[in-house]
Amino acid sequence: VDAQLAVAAGKAPRFAHGALAGLLVPHAGLVYSGPVAAIAWSVIRQEPPSTIVIAGTNHWTPTFRGVGVWSSGSWRTPLGDVSVDAGLARRIEALGPPFRSELDGHRPEHSIEVQLPFIVRVAPKARIVPLLVSPRTVADTIRAGEWLGRLLAGLRASGERLILVASSDLAHYPDEPLARQVDAEI
Repeated sequence: VDAQLAVAAGKAPRFAHGALAGLLVPHAGLVYSGPVAAIAWSVIRQEPPSTIVIAGTNHWTPTFRGVGVWSSGSWRTPLGDVSVDAGLARRIEALGPPFRSELDGHRPEHSIEVQLPFIVRVAPKARIVPLLVSPRTVADTIRAGEWLGRLLAGLRASGERLILVASSDLAHYPDEPLARQVDAEI
């Protein structure tokens, strides 16, 4: 991660103070997508947020639907722990379905986990709100995105230093019929 960030440092675009509201970052594994992810995370280093709401896809739990919120504690990485912003997580859960408290679905997943070493390095004091997004319920996901966007925009307008990060590679495991169905709905 450190070597990837060092190479990426000169490649990251500059943004005006407070202008960056979100990032789309790949999660194919550090050896594969790390160089591209490092460029995106280098942008955050310019103005570290206090909270990173990070949405990752659910690859492994086929029965999971909606948006699972990990609402307390911390996530451990080899570079240090990353604390969860429990207050913001509760506010997101309070938006109601499709948001719900979910820990078990997060456990086998990697889409958020692979981003954490970058967070430790570029925003070591930042807290996270991990969101596990089911690719099987497109309408719910779109509605959830709208609600979440309004909540986060309001918080940013009131001076909160937060950013939304989507960990990409959101549909590489569905079978072809499901992938076509989801693509058609989008």
